[in-house]
Amino acid sequence: MADSLGQMPFGAFKGIDIEDIPNKYLEFIIGEKWFITREASLAENIKKELKYRKQWDINIEWEKN
Repeated sequence: MADSLGQMPFGAFKGIDIEDIPNKYLEFIIGEKWFITREASLAENIKKELKYRKQWDINIEWEKN
């Protein structure tokens, strides 16, 4: 199993691995300047994850219960 790219440190996805978070949320959070400033390392990993998903046409959606 590959190592995690990190976990979301706050919000609705707090404690969830980046690899398991929906595309739309990752795209949203990476567009927030404060997030990139505050969580630079995590932001870079999110960019890598989104690039990987785009390359392989992977779309993770939020499953609402």
